Amino acid sequence: LLDGASGAGSLDWLRNGSSDLGRLSGRFQRLRLQPMPTADKAGDTPPTPADVVGAVIDPNRVPTLDFQVDELDIGGENFGHLQLQSERLPGGQRLKQIQLEGGVASLSGEGEWKRQQNVSSARANFELASTDLAAALRGLGFAPTLSGRSARFRSQLVWAPAARGLEWSQAQ
Repeated sequence: LLDGASGAGSLDWLRNGSSDLGRLSGRFQRLRLQPMPTADKAGDTPPTPADVVGAVIDPNRVPTLDFQVDELDIGGENFGHLQLQSERLPGGQRLKQIQLEGGVASLSGEGEWKRQQNVSSARANFELASTDLAAALRGLGFAPTLSGRSARFRSQLVWAPAARGLEWSQAQ
């Protein structure tokens, strides 16, 4: 049971034996997150091959997810209600459902993430809409360089197979 300034709810890791990675289940009345800080490119040191291999997350080695958040706050902005579920598939996980609604943005989508033979790949299909684009951008940690009463778009992102794992900059 969690109850504090950043959230209230429960987080359970449900397993069926020692070899089962199980399901990470979260039920939150409220959850407050801060956007990830951006890296200072000038001060970054390129990773070595050993760093990259050690940092790759393998979807075959993490539990599936089942999250429900009644009130999601990101960066001080209300993003509403979130539902997220994943399930196992050969070589990885499938994002069965992601649904966000009732706040400054709505999102629905699905996708998959695989790691086979030391190579990661992924795809995501989603639709994103906002009635307050500036607030959504601020909440996610971006400067509100766009404005508008409403915005809507559909997209598909694909990450080509790569040994170094998934990187946002490689999405197409």
